[in-house]
Amino acid sequence: GKQYYMKKRGEVLSDSITKFTSEKFPAKRMVWQAICECGKRSRPFFVNGTMDSEMYISKCLHERLLPFIKEHNVPCIFWPDLAPIHYSRAAVQWFEDNDVLLVPKTANPAAVPEDRPIERYWALCKRELKKEPKAAKTDKDFRYRWKRASSRVSLETIKSMMASVRDKIKSRSQLTKIEELMNEF
Repeated sequence: GKQYYMKKRGEVLSDSITKFTSEKFPAKRMVWQAICECGKRSRPFFVNGTMDSEMYISKCLHERLLPFIKEHNVPCIFWPDLAPIHYSRAAVQWFEDNDVLLVPKTANPAAVPEDRPIERYWALCKRELKKEPKAAKTDKDFRYRWKRASSRVSLETIKSMMASVRDKIKSRSQLTKIEELMNEF
């Protein structure tokens, strides 16, 4: 926003006050986190810039998603957003190799992001982050603020967002494995 300074006649202001520089494209900070029907959330993974498939599989899927799924004693279905990395060949192969049911891309329409609970979770977390008086300056500060903001989204809120997820997946899915699993519940 605008900033105003008072100066006395003849006073010379330093360049730090009179010149303002900003980056055209500030550095990106990405967060990956999973949520489940019982209201729990996985450990977040933070990265500056973008992720490649190898990093996504090792840091997000193998180190975070798989242990998160194993905490639950019921079959889980992973419904990611439409980031291309979620449906890369290597990632899809990882899901198959680890018996993680993935909502197929064909059943995950781009035009209906509000149906994906993770999109609403991100919106709530971002709303909490915006309540902060200033943006995070360091990675450590951002991580702290994200953990604090995401913890303000209650378990009950996550459960409510996830309440109809199985019905939504079932209505969109053409995968027999997922339909069979859904009928078990």
